[in-house]
Amino acid sequence: MANDPPRSGTDRWAVFGAVSASLAVATGLVYSLGVVSLLLPLMVAYGNDFATAWYAVSLLTTAAVAGHGIKALWTAIVFTFGTVVIGLIVNLVRRIYKTQPRLGTFVGIVLLVALGSYSMFFWYRVF
Repeated sequence: MANDPPRSGTDRWAVFGAVSASLAVATGLVYSLGVVSLLLPLMVAYGNDFATAWYAVSLLTTAAVAGHGIKALWTAIVFTFGTVVIGLIVNLVRRIYKTQPRLGTFVGIVLLVALGSYSMFFWYRVF
C-alpha cells in the first residue's frame, strides 16, 4: 500500500462515467417497459390498432410512462422473489417432514395458510 502510485483523477471520472451510463441504460429500459405495459392493453382494447394505442401512449407524460414501467418491473421482481421464497419453504417443509412427519405436516399447513393470507393481502393492496 505504501508503494502504490497516487491515483489519478481520471480513475474517478471513469467510475463516474460508468455509473452514469448504467443509470441511463436503466432509465431507458424502465421507460421502454412502461411504453410496452401501456401499449399492449390499449391495443387489445381498441381492436389491435397499433396507431391508436401508440397515439394514446404518446399523450401521457414521461413520468406517467416511467411510473408504469417501474410498477411492471416491481411486480416482476416481487413475483420472482416470491417464487424463490416458496421454493425455500417447500424445501424446508420436506426436510422437516422427513425427520418428523407430524410436525412437518403442521408446519406445512401453517406456512400454506400464512402464504395464502399474505398473497391475498398483496393482491388487494397492489392491484
